[in-house]
Amino acid sequence: MQSLSFRGMTVWLITEPPDWSTPVEGRFSTVQSTETSLTRQEGRRAYSQTLRTRLRYSVLVADDAARALYAALRQTTTEPVLLPFWPSQLSWGDRAFSPISSGLQVAASADRTRWSVFTPVQPPDWPLPGDFWAPLLWGFLAPTQALEWWNDTLLHWSVDFTEAGPPEYALAPAVTGSISVGLIPDGYATAPPVFGFPPQWDQRTDQLSIHIQRQSPGFRRQQTPTFYPQSVAQSGHHRSLLTSAVAIGQWLSQMQSLTAGTVFWLPAATSILRLIRDVQATDGTLAVADTAPVQVGDALALIHGSTVVGCRVQAIPSATQINLDHPTGVALSAATTTVSRLLLVVLDTAEFTLTWTHTDLALGEFAAREVPGEYVATSPPADGSLAGPLAGLLPPRAWLYQLSLWIAGVSYPTYWTSYESDLAWAGQTYISADLSHGEITDSLDLERTTVEFTSRIFDGNPLLPSLLGTSEGPITLGILSATLNAGVVVAVDSVFSGEVTRVAIRGAMITAQVSPGGNRWAAQWPRWLRGPTCNATVFHDGCNLDPAAWRWTARVLGPVSAQWPYQLTLAGVTASGPIALADADAFALGWIEWGAGAATQRRPIVASTALASGQTTVTLGRWFSSAPLPDDAVALTPGCDQQWTTCQKKFANKLNFRGHPFIPAGNPTLVKRSDSGSGGKK
Repeated sequence: MQSLSFRGMTVWLITEPPDWSTPVEGRFSTVQSTETSLTRQEGRRAYSQTLRTRLRYSVLVADDAARALYAALRQTTTEPVLLPFWPSQLSWGDRAFSPISSGLQVAASADRTRWSVFTPVQPPDWPLPGDFWAPLLWGFLAPTQALEWWNDTLLHWSVDFTEAGPPEYALAPAVTGSISVGLIPDGYATAPPVFGFPPQWDQRTDQLSIHIQRQSPGFRRQQTPTFYPQSVAQSGHHRSLLTSAVAIGQWLSQMQSLTAGTVFWLPAATSILRLIRDVQATDGTLAVADTAPVQVGDALALIHGSTVVGCRVQAIPSATQINLDHPTGVALSAATTTVSRLLLVVLDTAEFTLTWTHTDLALGEFAAREVPGEYVATSPPADGSLAGPLAGLLPPRAWLYQLSLWIAGVSYPTYWTSYESDLAWAGQTYISADLSHGEITDSLDLERTTVEFTSRIFDGNPLLPSLLGTSEGPITLGILSATLNAGVVVAVDSVFSGEVTRVAIRGAMITAQVSPGGNRWAAQWPRWLRGPTCNATVFHDGCNLDPAAWRWTARVLGPVSAQWPYQLTLAGVTASGPIALADADAFALGWIEWGAGAATQRRPIVASTALASGQTTVTLGRWFSSAPLPDDAVALTPGCDQQWTTCQKKFANKLNFRGHPFIPAGNPTLVKRSDSGSGGKK
């Protein structure tokens, strides 16, 4: 295990191969959701395309290598870990024939003293044909790694690795297996495929299940069943023995296509009929010992070696004869042919395992369950809406997020997605990042309609300024649901929009509360105060002054210092207001703007010096996120202290004064009680 630099990052490369004393176990999965109805009808939807890998195996090292490995594991914390996919290792000269590949690869000299990490488009030029090559996985080690010292120099390490790299680094089968076409179930336009690998007959587990709700109201012993029409479903684990690297790659390819929730035909690993006569290719009947285990309409699988023939029971004319819906098409020997049920199934979960005892020998295993005939999802409607089938295999979906910063009424959006890769829609690229949202609590009371938005802390995260208190304006969130076809967005529907009201940090994650009305629901209706100060805010409703008419321009005069008291000297101050402002604190309580577009920064002005020769020095309430440079352009807007004299003399706006300038500051009818404060006796 050695540390190296790859693309500017420090990573750990595991160079210790399996000792093969125990099998190498690979667990593969994709992201999928399933909703099941009371009649076992399902809606299945994929949220990813690439395989996600977890690899576990054992390593045995001795002497200096053991001590070096121990030292490296002690130093490993959050750095990415790169692991060669050992079951697919080949010589450098044979790498083009690998049935499994990836977007990240590794090469090593024959004596393992030199290693190179590379992408297929930039291979190293030093490896010889007999050197080492393997696909490479990017991820991390489990927090707890099991180490056993068998003696003072011999170390046994149980490696537990989870892949978590970019989608272009994921494992991908380079070969595809031939998928035969099965029977066409009722309601289907096309036939689902038949799984093309015969089962292992030993260690087969099956179960039959049916969904019945039973209730016992009160204290009675009897239970009342509630049953929704459905058939008894069969489920179990399917195992296939794969005896070559090519077969392993083909099995992996077929399994990857099924993890999206595709329905397929699977031969059950139990014999339900015994043939008593050989079958010819033109035969449409079977002579069997007993027909009791089957029913009319059952799908059968006739398995002979690696050949699987699918057919359906059309009629049962006698206790020893079954009529099929079509001839078998191949000759089958009664002594070596197994007849089992052909089940219409889906994967029970979107994962499967491969267990290698050698690079060319593996056992593939997955769990499947029988499903009833179901609707087949069609392409999204032409109008772009997401209305469509709600059962069966549904189109893949992704979540799109628009985070917009609002400055002076102008929106500056950024585009993100929680999908495994970037997506394009409506001329914008949605960047893949660690983002998610929780349940949207929808209500007719908009104040109670909220959603929690979560994102990892990373450079460029639009929520970071809000977390640090340096945001230049409010941030809004739009959540879009996108339907995909082959990884391309084909339809989008807006499901939520609102303003970020609260931001907090939890470990390495930022959480934000979002509401359609933002903080407006928490604001109270402003009270109209009877007093000498104005009840309106300058340049807002009631004031009736146009802020554009009071926008002054200037340029920064160096040197610039970010030290307290945050002062900035300006030159070339040009008046744009109808009245020239030259007095001290003319811009106090106003603000200064620097930058443009989404980079605009506004800072409050605490004080300003009198204008002399077009120059003034302003004191800011807070410094800029990044310091302006000399000669940078800025804009100034004067402030108002809401006094009558300021409104009259500074802004010439006394007709719009929203206060009572001549009302007494105190109530003249009341006399304040005075107390001498001296003590006394009774």
